[in-house]
Amino acid sequence: MPFKPKILKCLSLAVFFIALPLWPAKTPVQGASLGERLAGRFLIQVEAKGECYYVDPITRHRIYLGRPDDAFRLMRQYSLGISEADYTRFIGQAPRRLAGRFILRAQAKGQAYYVEPVSRRLVYLGLPDDAFQIMRQYGLGITNLDLFQIPLIELTANPPASISSRQPDKDPVAPSENPALSKPADFSSLEKAVVDLVNSYRASQNLSILTPNERIAEVARAHSQDMAAGRVSLGHDGFEERYQVLSGALSISGLAENVAYNFGYSDPAENAVAGWLKSSGHYKNIIGSYRLTGVGAAKSPGGEYYFTQLFAR
Repeated sequence: MPFKPKILKCLSLAVFFIALPLWPAKTPVQGASLGERLAGRFLIQVEAKGECYYVDPITRHRIYLGRPDDAFRLMRQYSLGISEADYTRFIGQAPRRLAGRFILRAQAKGQAYYVEPVSRRLVYLGLPDDAFQIMRQYGLGITNLDLFQIPLIELTANPPASISSRQPDKDPVAPSENPALSKPADFSSLEKAVVDLVNSYRASQNLSILTPNERIAEVARAHSQDMAAGRVSLGHDGFEERYQVLSGALSISGLAENVAYNFGYSDPAENAVAGWLKSSGHYKNIIGSYRLTGVGAAKSPGGEYYFTQLFAR
């Protein structure tokens, strides 16, 4: 029986990090489908004491909201900044990609809104008590059996800067001066920074330095560009194909992948690596027995940074 190399994959999303199991990963179809259908909705646990949850549109996990302060913190942590021009256009109806999201008017004293998923109208969120009541007002009742199909994550103290859409939209939020995706060369310094930070950490642990490989970087860069353009979801879509491409071009016996997303940080590369180091699955990749690496970075029209780092042995 031919040897099949071990391939480990991990996903990083702002400060929420999801370590995927050994490839091929298996996800319960029913749970994933339910989380997708309820993305961006508030859920009320009707068979308990009416506990309230929010389903994160990116991870499709539920977040427990026990107190008004939790609701207000969720609102602030997950808000996506928009310009006043965007706000004016969104007053009647926000784009479909923002359904169930929180938006923040950075130029209007940080006023926050919830985009009601069905009508996509903007619902103003004011004081913590107001935000909590609005979330309960728009909550959907759910049984324990259905609720427990959606994985639970905690509302963290260190928030992600933004929530990204899984689907491209013709009307992106707060577009940059050039709405087209930036060329790969624009991000060579960010890509190098990730390699340097990872190698610096490996050196501090008396581990060998990874050798940058441009062919691997090209493959990683293409995946980051696909995520930034919305052609694939944030994650590891196409990972097996990336392995096939690289195993045919290089003499490698295994491949691992870390993916990161962030928005609004002064140093996106440092934020990505710092997040990986705090996550056990990503950390194992960083300190693993690999010899080659390649990093690809891309930026979406809305200003979100996407990183892919591949590790090869």
